[in-house]
Amino acid sequence: MNRGLLIFVLHLGSAAAAPLDTVFTYQGVLKADGAAASGQYDFRFRVFDLDVGGVALTAPLLLSEVNVVEGVFTVELDFGTTPFAGDQLWLDIGVREGASGGAYTVLSPRQKITAVPYALHAEMVAVNAVGGNEVDSSEVQLRVSGGCAVGSAIRSISASGTVACESDDVGLTTVTGADIDSSQVQRRVLGSCPAGQAVAAINQDGTVACIALPYVRSFTSTADDPANAVGAYTSIAIGLDRLPVIAHKDLTAQALRVTKCNDPACAGGNETSTTVDDPQFNAVGDYISLAIAPDGHPVISYWDETARSLKVAKCNDPACAGGDETVTTVDDPPVNLVGDYTSIAIGADGLPVISYWDGTAKAIKVAKCNDPACAGGDETISTVDDPGANILQYSSIAVPADGLPVIAYQDFTARS
Repeated sequence: MNRGLLIFVLHLGSAAAAPLDTVFTYQGVLKADGAAASGQYDFRFRVFDLDVGGVALTAPLLLSEVNVVEGVFTVELDFGTTPFAGDQLWLDIGVREGASGGAYTVLSPRQKITAVPYALHAEMVAVNAVGGNEVDSSEVQLRVSGGCAVGSAIRSISASGTVACESDDVGLTTVTGADIDSSQVQRRVLGSCPAGQAVAAINQDGTVACIALPYVRSFTSTADDPANAVGAYTSIAIGLDRLPVIAHKDLTAQALRVTKCNDPACAGGNETSTTVDDPQFNAVGDYISLAIAPDGHPVISYWDETARSLKVAKCNDPACAGGDETVTTVDDPPVNLVGDYTSIAIGADGLPVISYWDGTAKAIKVAKCNDPACAGGDETISTVDDPGANILQYSSIAVPADGLPVIAYQDFTARS
């Protein structure tokens, strides 16, 4: 039975928009003994690189029992992308009656695979498939193959990849001071300053301007000098206004005084000095310690020498100058003599805590106040260290971040 293939059509398209794949439709007309064939036939398709002979570029694609109606058949072929690298290809077709199991009859000639009416996009480009002849050099730069000699540089690149060169404008291997604009580029800094001076400015030419190093001046100011003898047992702190405030004893009046400075050095001659505690009969103001409370007002611990007791003065203004300060006896036991060597600090709760000496027991005591002025009459009084035989004195107290007081003092007996 002679078979002939009259026509074929490659068809691309779909009813709905979808991404393209590698499948294409092949349609042909098959004749047997000159008449249109009908029935089921097996087909074998291969792609070759030549119309006669050549090499098969794909494995056989076998389609069984394809319906042929009055000679017309339609199949879908998928060889992937491998064979389609831009070269001309031919389709080799073999056919046999369906379910016959016999040999395929190769149809001749091979069918030339032509381009589709239009291409949506290229799925792939073979390696080295695009050369200089395949690009528009007005839009795509050809390989730049030219170069310039030492001492010149590329000025332009042509469409063909050649270059135009020109000599360097300067041609220097190093830049010197003569080549720079010193209004924009700093010349080498070569200047220096003598001992005791520092660089204040650097000039355009690299020289420097010097200035004397700052130094700490020390001086002495008389902050309080009344007719009375004053200034014993001083204690100083810095107020919230960053100016000093000083507590000291008026030896003539045997009273407690406070001097509030109006400048950082207490040197203006206009400091505010006030007598804070001057009882009629008692001598007060020994062993003074001053701290600044959270409200910015001083709080002062000191010794009442006559009563042998611990006192606290809480000021109601930063200078203790209102004449209405709160003065309180904090610890005055009936037997023991207390209140020497006081030291005061502000606790984490904002309330004062005071260490001092029990002169009778020769021990260290602490008073924790329950209000900012230690005036409630309910302060917590404790003996912190009383070793019995040893004499303890000269205490100093501070409050660390954990809010628990730490106290330093001397064991006079042990000399420690």
